[in-house]
Amino acid sequence: MFKLRVLYFAVLCISMSMIHCTQTETNKEDLKLEEINAFIKSYNRFNPTDKDKAAADSLGNVILNLRNTEQSRNALRKYILLTNADKQYIEELFKRSRKADDKKNEAQAYFLRGKRYAQNFQIDSTYYNYTKAEFLFKSIQDSVNLQEVYSHKAIILLNNKIFTEGQSQILKAMNVNKEHKDARVKYTESIIMANALVGLEQLPEALQQLDLSLKLLENPEITKFFLPDAIRLNKVTIYYNIAEVYIKQGKYKEAQDLIHHVIDNYINGKTTIEAMMLAHLLYNLSDADIKSKNYKDVENNLNKAIGIQYKYKNFQEYYSYKILLAEYYYILNNEGKGSDVLSEVLKYAKENSNLGLEKDALTVLLKYRKENYKTNFVRYEELNKLILNDNNVIKNTFARLSFEADSLERANEQLQNQKNIITMVSSALLVLAITIFFVILFRQKAKEVSLVKLFQKDTEKYYDSIINVQNELAEARNIERKEIAKELHDGVLNKLFVTRFLLMQVSKESVETHKDSLINEVKEVEQYIRDVSHVLGHEEDFKNKEFNELIRDLVGIQNRNQVTKFILFMSNDICFSRLSIKFKVHIYRIIQECLQNVQKHAKATECQVSILLREETRFEVIIKDNGVGFDTDIVKRGLGFTNIKARTQLMNSKINISSTEGKGTSISFTIDLNESVEC
Repeated sequence: MFKLRVLYFAVLCISMSMIHCTQTETNKEDLKLEEINAFIKSYNRFNPTDKDKAAADSLGNVILNLRNTEQSRNALRKYILLTNADKQYIEELFKRSRKADDKKNEAQAYFLRGKRYAQNFQIDSTYYNYTKAEFLFKSIQDSVNLQEVYSHKAIILLNNKIFTEGQSQILKAMNVNKEHKDARVKYTESIIMANALVGLEQLPEALQQLDLSLKLLENPEITKFFLPDAIRLNKVTIYYNIAEVYIKQGKYKEAQDLIHHVIDNYINGKTTIEAMMLAHLLYNLSDADIKSKNYKDVENNLNKAIGIQYKYKNFQEYYSYKILLAEYYYILNNEGKGSDVLSEVLKYAKENSNLGLEKDALTVLLKYRKENYKTNFVRYEELNKLILNDNNVIKNTFARLSFEADSLERANEQLQNQKNIITMVSSALLVLAITIFFVILFRQKAKEVSLVKLFQKDTEKYYDSIINVQNELAEARNIERKEIAKELHDGVLNKLFVTRFLLMQVSKESVETHKDSLINEVKEVEQYIRDVSHVLGHEEDFKNKEFNELIRDLVGIQNRNQVTKFILFMSNDICFSRLSIKFKVHIYRIIQECLQNVQKHAKATECQVSILLREETRFEVIIKDNGVGFDTDIVKRGLGFTNIKARTQLMNSKINISSTEGKGTSISFTIDLNESVEC
């Protein structure tokens, strides 16, 4: 018993320790998440210091070691967006989201994967992942993120000069969630639409859209979403696009003034983004200067822009800028330099199958050089056809990717439906199996109950026969006592008569002669009386002993179980002989049933059976344990309780049950001796 308590205590301590450890671990993670979110809010992704970058790297490792919870996945997503984290983090977000069936973050992982491919100019993979993200966001009706996917798909299409489809995508984005767009979303959609209009040569409308974008960027609400550096660099983008429109409209002076204003007032950092923006601005400024025949700073500005593109290995723009430099040399009649530059560009374009770059270079050659004109013109026409075919291929690729993603989504939906059907069928089979199991169990239980009832009847007959035999034995003892009393009466009187007769014969002279015989006679009488009085003095014990012994034996047998200690306390003044045989059987069976229940269910360490005299003709039987207790409403419907209740009713009594879970059980009933056969 002691070992069981020690084991229970040890298990309880371990459980409490595990709960405490889990709670502590959760609290630590909550603190880490708070620190991560605080860092994300304060991080300047447009102009980070080396210290900021190192802190971001350390923070990434911390996030990867967090448990897979919704909060940790959200933190990981924000971290990737903020720091432009590498593919490892995106794939981790994808894996965790799939594992947790988190559709929203799974869609975000597809979206972030698409952005990563876009940075590496992997157009097919970019568009495919954006389309997958689109379908997932649609499935969970996430209109906020859906509009962002449309916007990014529009950017991909516009960058590939597919302006009509790009405009269609940005219009989709603008029509989603119209009434609940924040300043950031309105600005983003506006600037993308402006680029689409520029590409479609709808220049007045493009300028109007760019002016709207600038107003949206100057809205105080935008500061909730963009840091000051982000606002500044977005203004540079808008002004760059406005300058490009001015150049297309022939408003070179306006373009030049605007670009100088932007370079002087908005470009003040040394980050990669600002360097690239400066290169684009210098290129457009050089283009405007050449077209307005203001050649003073063209070569210097172009070489500076070309140097920036070379530094950051952006060779597409590097060679595009060189084409403008070559044109500048041709305008100044420096054909040698111009030809050398164009030869370098054409070599790169052919080696890398860059049709657009080759066409732009040939355009300058055809414009300024007559040598090999026919050959160059034929190649120029070939390039036009090839580029047209390429554009069609790109369009078809995007259409194919959309179709494939749609087909895959439908296949997934079909698989999900099949999975649901399998789950439903499995559930139905499981319910059927459980039902069959319980039917079989119920029938088996019914058989057991029938056997128990049969056993109880046999047991009652057995105890009835025992009690009948004991009553017959008691009757025999009563007869024997009467005979003993008669023997005592006759024996003692006879011996006393002999003694009295001897005394009457004794004289003073013969005292010594009869002394010993008289003493012996008196001793015999004394011993005889002592023996008989011992028997008769315990006559009440003999009357009560039979039923007492049955109860003691019943309780004593229970102590064979070493887990529970059974104690019997019985008042000595109870006249059990007044009980009829039926009453004795009922009382015995009730106590037996209760003790069996304690053995089976109570898990008690102690059980006390008390039979207490309450009044002269009434006594109470109490069976009390310190076990686990039970729900009395449930137990009252059981077979054992029904039998107990029936027996108490046959004795015109009432059973009382008191039980509290964890505190034990008490069962009691009262017997009125007047209800039974009196002695």
